Amino acid sequence: MLISYTGVISRDITNDLEVQAVLTRCAASEALDTCERMRPFTIKNFCRFFNIDKTPWSSFLNSLKPHVTCPIKKGTYVLKDAEVSSGDFGRFPFASGFYKFEFIMKDQGNGDVITCVYVEATLNP
Repeated sequence: MLISYTGVISRDITNDLEVQAVLTRCAASEALDTCERMRPFTIKNFCRFFNIDKTPWSSFLNSLKPHVTCPIKKGTYVLKDAEVSSGDFGRFPFASGFYKFEFIMKDQGNGDVITCVYVEATLNP
């Protein structure tokens, strides 16, 4: 599976980041009445993860151009055809089904939303 993304950061982000993520699993995209929302999770001080390899999001962060570091500079960040493989998420027990993933990144200092990403995918592991 390939993912592309363009994000425009309209100002420098000098504070650390807070990331919130929610995963929802459904039996199929046509069976939304089967959806089960998983427990959301929040990661504070996310900047520490920008230079760590072998995290589920490493391939995304390493593919962004220009490279992202904290503090985040104002500009346009592009992810073009980043490949997502099952190995990136090997620690997560994904079953076959239709998944919705919500990702919200906030400025930890003032709570401003920096970006929201919503992904839907059908997995057949």
